[in-house]
Amino acid sequence: MSDFEIRFEDPPRSTRRWAKALPFDYEQVAVTLCARPGEWAFIGATATPTRAGGVAQRIRDGVVEALAAHGEFDAVSRTVDGEYRVYARFLGEAGEVAS
Repeated sequence: MSDFEIRFEDPPRSTRRWAKALPFDYEQVAVTLCARPGEWAFIGATATPTRAGGVAQRIRDGVVEALAAHGEFDAVSRTVDGEYRVYARFLGEAGEVAS
C-alpha cells in the first residue's frame, strides 16, 4: 500500500478577501461618471494594492457589466497615504470613445 490517497470532497469555502463581491456600487459609479465624461473620479478603496489594480483592470477590460452597459471606461489604481484607491472616468459610448 502507498501513502497516496485520493478523496472526493468539496473544497472548503475561500476566506480570501478578493473572493467576496466587488466593493463598489457600479451602477451608481456609471451614472455619476457618465454625467461628467472624461473627468477622473475617486470611486473607492480596497484592502490591498493588488485588489485595487484588479478592480481597475476589470473596469478597463469592460468586464464589469454594470459599467460596460453604459459605454467605455478607463481606470487606474494608486496608493495614497497607505490607502489603495481606484480612480475611473467615462470615455464615451461603446464604439464612439473620445480620445
